[in-house]
Amino acid sequence: MDIFVTGVTGMGNRGVEALLTPIVHRVRDLYPDDDIRVLSRDWKEDARRGADLPCTFEPDWFLLMRSRTSRARERLQRLLPGRRAAIADLAARIRKARVVISTGGDVFSADYGDQQRHLEPLEHAIKGKVPVVMLAHSVGPYKNDDDKQAWADVASKSALVTIREPLSFDYVTRDIGLRGDSVRQTADVAFLLQPPPDDETAAMVNYYGLDPDRPIVACAVSRGISRFRGLSTSSEETSRRHFESWVRIIRHITDHLGANALLIPHVQDAGNNNDLLYCSELVRAGRFDRRVCVAWGDHRAAEYKGLISHAKLVIAERMHAGIGALSTATPTMLVKYSVKAEGVLRDLVDDHLLASAMTTLEDFLDPDTAVREVQRAWDDRRSLKQSLKHSLPTVKGLAEENFTLLKQAVP
Repeated sequence: MDIFVTGVTGMGNRGVEALLTPIVHRVRDLYPDDDIRVLSRDWKEDARRGADLPCTFEPDWFLLMRSRTSRARERLQRLLPGRRAAIADLAARIRKARVVISTGGDVFSADYGDQQRHLEPLEHAIKGKVPVVMLAHSVGPYKNDDDKQAWADVASKSALVTIREPLSFDYVTRDIGLRGDSVRQTADVAFLLQPPPDDETAAMVNYYGLDPDRPIVACAVSRGISRFRGLSTSSEETSRRHFESWVRIIRHITDHLGANALLIPHVQDAGNNNDLLYCSELVRAGRFDRRVCVAWGDHRAAEYKGLISHAKLVIAERMHAGIGALSTATPTMLVKYSVKAEGVLRDLVDDHLLASAMTTLEDFLDPDTAVREVQRAWDDRRSLKQSLKHSLPTVKGLAEENFTLLKQAVP
């Protein structure tokens, strides 16, 4: 039978790959005779990137019809005979599947636009009485009751809903009122992503030519975050202040911490979300300082995790670059722009270290404050590392529990 995995926007975002890779391998182990079909917005490129994964990539027509289009264009596209037939065929196949697994981390929130594109394939599965599993999500908080109710309608009919951090679990169970044995708190599946062997990651570090006598501070910058909705500043002002903060932080890393700055372009999507372009702008602003380097290769998510693990500190705007660091007990400061950062950290670091492990995006947009927060994280890096070493076995166990619960829900 077919097993469909939904919520995949494209592995140019290494966070998507960090989620998808453990899911595919664990699902293959659980259901060795079934066909795993990953629905992706960028299925052709993902088939190249994921050629070693035991699955097939197919176009996610629900994402393609809604993503990056106006509602009027969406309606027009759905009237085209070829598109209409493709959607109908995919919906019919979903209604005959063994299970539909929804990934995506925080796609069910107010942060990334229309969640209906992610709910639609799940609704078709429910109509066909096919089990739906929402696997390791952060959820909400929603800004309107319609979106909240739309998610709750699907979640309440799902065979299993696992929530990857405590703040979302409280929101789902208390605010939304979703309860029962089918709703469980676990951990992000990306904690299970395996980096390459140490000698291979060491070779990558050497390849980039950083001074071996200096420690490394890895910076997972985000080009897209500066246009993030909900900030008090205009898009232009936010972008300017965001860039200035990073320029100041990188200078502080090289001149005051005596470290190399390794820039990690964790998302390399087309358009305004390409971190590689942003890294290049930062290097240019620093006049091509040899102490600042971009990990520019077409690295897999696991390779970036390996590179990051060689750092003494990681500053991460990209959540799954941060999880790559946290899951290797690498001291990390997350830049918080949604519930997920604080939620994930609450399971990992002692309460008195939360202020060192996280800063808000609003604070980060003030260069003086941002530099002070980085210095505090650097000063507390040894305590952060010890806290992570203590909590990681439990968190990784919770990440594995996603798949134990999956098998129980869908024998």
